[in-house]
Amino acid sequence: MATAKVRSASSAPADELAPHLPRLLPGAQLALYTAAQLSPSARDALYTLLDSNMAPLAAHTSMAHAEGPKRAEMFHRDARYLVLTRQQPMPGALPPSPAARRRVDISPDELLGFASFRFDTEETAGVEDAEVIYCYEVQLAPEARGAGLAGQLMAELEGIGAARGMDKAMLTCLASNTPALRFYAKAGYTPDEIDPTRMADDDGWEDVDADGEVRRPDYRILSKVLAA
Repeated sequence: MATAKVRSASSAPADELAPHLPRLLPGAQLALYTAAQLSPSARDALYTLLDSNMAPLAAHTSMAHAEGPKRAEMFHRDARYLVLTRQQPMPGALPPSPAARRRVDISPDELLGFASFRFDTEETAGVEDAEVIYCYEVQLAPEARGAGLAGQLMAELEGIGAARGMDKAMLTCLASNTPALRFYAKAGYTPDEIDPTRMADDDGWEDVDADGEVRRPDYRILSKVLAA
């Protein structure tokens, strides 16, 4: 059940969550938007990038997606998006505030990457749930990789979570996605106390699919404690 702190963070507008955004990075602009601010064309660009990156990796795993349910998840009313674009303001001009634009248009050619997140509560090994900022996606266009932009996205996400008093940042990653696991480990993420792979290793726990077949979990749940 959502706590008062989670409800407050979830209802906050983008310019309240990150008043310092948008800002310019080398070769990119970083902005924060709510799902409601994204135009249909922006949603299409975000979904297309996600699908092109993840469909081959997730095929035949528990994280494989169908377009309809995935779009419903991605553009849930509580979803927030840190978006990297090629858009640059005119010299001397300030980038427009996301709150000043009712709908944001982002074309596939402009989109360099994004991180999506929600505020939520998650179970723990103890009695009390944790208040978390949950990272649903980190996706970069091929030409944007290797420039440190994923690290910038995660740092912004963690900063927003810390500013709202969340206990930790959490995410789910395919166990077979070794480059992503290395990236998250370097960023300070470790298997969470409810990580199913960790539980399987410690306790012999196994998952059971819809056909009743027992299998080991094919994903990791990672987390990072956020400084107050």
